This record gives sequence, structure tokens and C-alpha cells, in this order.
Amino acid sequence: MSLTPQLCVPQAYVWFHAAGLLQALVVVFVVKVATMILIMRMFGFMGSAAITSAVALAQVTEYSLM
Repeated sequence: MSLTPQLCVPQAYVWFHAAGLLQALVVVFVVKVATMILIMRMFGFMGSAAITSAVALAQVTEYSLM
């Protein structure tokens, strides 16, 4: 039994498609942040609080998807 972590996706695939994967990650992150900012502004939060909270929430959900 090996204790070495195994990747679900081959490393060569990740390197070959790195640009597309990064673009998708950025788009998802930006859309999530923008959506959360709009929702928080609708509930009356000030601009800086909405931005800070939206970025934090978007990062948490990105890490949970990995």
C-alpha cells in the first residue's frame, strides 16, 4: 500500500491545458465575486464590506471544489 498521493488527472494533461484551466478558474471566480457583490449591495452592505466579503466567500468556495 502506497502512501504517495495519487492525482485524479494526469500531470501532463494539466500542463497541456493550463491556459484553458486558468481562464476557466478566473471567469468562475470573477462571476462569483460579481454576483456576491450585487447580492450584498442589495441587502444594504457598503461597497468595501461587500467586496471584501465577496472575495473571501469566492475563495472559500473555490478551495472547497478542489
